[in-house]
Amino acid sequence: MASKISYIYDYTECAQTASKITEDSMLIHAFTQCATTFINDYYDNTVKDYSNCTGAELLGIKKMDQYYTTYTNCIGGVKTDYTVDMAGAFAEVTQCHADFITSFNSMF
Repeated sequence: MASKISYIYDYTECAQTASKITEDSMLIHAFTQCATTFINDYYDNTVKDYSNCTGAELLGIKKMDQYYTTYTNCIGGVKTDYTVDMAGAFAEVTQCHADFITSFNSMF
């Protein structure tokens, strides 16, 4: 299993590659895919498994669970229609990602 920190590096590398895409709809798709992969990998490999954790690590994992839920709700709550306002939708999705990464980084 990858270390918890390695997931953020994988995400950052993916996002940097995605940021080079010039077509807006493909950029949003690629960027969202990076975040989805990051969230799913991290969640599946660390957050869901409370059985091997104790003390401070358990508190950290419970925090991560809260961040995951907040992120999921944020993405689900994007109000801007991609087909009408691509830039506005991208700004909303980007803010969800930024908030999540800030939360994630604050744990370490």
